[in-house]
Amino acid sequence: MTAVTAQVTREMKLRELPYSVIVVDYMHWPKYGDWRFDPRYWPDPRTMLREVRAGGVETVVSVWPTVEPTSTNFAPLAAEGLLVGTETGGCDAGRQSGAGVTEYDALNPAARQYHWAQLRQHYYDLGVRGFWLDADEGGGSVGEDIPWPRVDETYSSGSAVQVGQLYPRSHARAIYEGMHALGATDILSLSRSAWAGSQRYGTAVWSGDTQSTWGQMRQQLAAGLNMQMSGIVWWTFDTGGFSGGVSESDEFRELLMRWMSLATFMPIMRMHGIRACSTPHPAFQTCPNEPWSFGPRVYALIRRAMHAREALRPYLHGEMAKASASGRPLNRPLFFDFPDARSAAVGIDQFMCGDDIMIAPQLYPGADSRAVWFPPGPKCWLSHWNGSQTTYEPNKTALVATPLDGLAPAFRRC
Repeated sequence: MTAVTAQVTREMKLRELPYSVIVVDYMHWPKYGDWRFDPRYWPDPRTMLREVRAGGVETVVSVWPTVEPTSTNFAPLAAEGLLVGTETGGCDAGRQSGAGVTEYDALNPAARQYHWAQLRQHYYDLGVRGFWLDADEGGGSVGEDIPWPRVDETYSSGSAVQVGQLYPRSHARAIYEGMHALGATDILSLSRSAWAGSQRYGTAVWSGDTQSTWGQMRQQLAAGLNMQMSGIVWWTFDTGGFSGGVSESDEFRELLMRWMSLATFMPIMRMHGIRACSTPHPAFQTCPNEPWSFGPRVYALIRRAMHAREALRPYLHGEMAKASASGRPLNRPLFFDFPDARSAAVGIDQFMCGDDIMIAPQLYPGADSRAVWFPPGPKCWLSHWNGSQTTYEPNKTALVATPLDGLAPAFRRC
């Protein structure tokens, strides 16, 4: 797997695709609770990380809070009382990963210190600077089930009912405080869950294991706008959906192109998911998911989106600096910026990306145009993609082309 990771980064470089991060996902460890690379598949992670970083890319590793009884850390954590327990006396607080599996108690400061010591020794000291906090909803059981099917987990500060939803915030706190103590700045962890105040610990949130459907894409946009308005402005989704996408399917390829076009304007642009395909890939748990894995037409659009994102980088950095200073999110529904316009309160299929750019993505299959409403205020709106060649009148609606091979319609204030 060390070689596979290096090969992907080399191919990205050869194709001149701009990107910032590559992720080593879950099951790269020997057992749950062994927070380290499995030496059978990662014999020399330090050299791999050094090569990846030399290309200007950071490596992020997946970290699960679950601990199985036969892992290296179970016994010492149990001896110090640093594991999640159950009010009923059972030993199955982390059932998502199998019988007998529990979690470290992230609400216990001593447990957080123990956990970070493991991450520092086995990842940070090798060169890892980012952590993917997966399956961290807290409350044990099947993390993404709502409502939770069981609520008898107990922590150092109370039961799951009392404090369980604080778990992801405390989990991110372990990484943030550990890195901060070493002098790190701009600390960012990507988490599958969060709670009020998670942003103070450098938490970016993604929405978990979504399905590859048009309805899910629309729901993700709505969820992201609401999440960002709640104060957690670093937000993202699994572009293309997490599961259900068939690589050779024309229907999925259309969805992926539209979703990637939308992702171009999110706080974090990222792609992640389990793909199905007819070609066997014995070295992988699932089918390939690299930008070039879906045929030349999809690749051309993904390449265009990645370069468009890179061109937006200075603008996005400036807008995210505003968000950090004031809490004003990058993405927001139109009523946020145009509260006096009645039309701004209808729907979420248009949104602002910062103070100056409005996005109107295509969210439905088989469509090559859509109606776009242009808010009042500016003297006019300009197409972001062709500058002053096309202008639009404020407080009017116009039919705008949305070709599949093009990026989402975007407009700048005049």
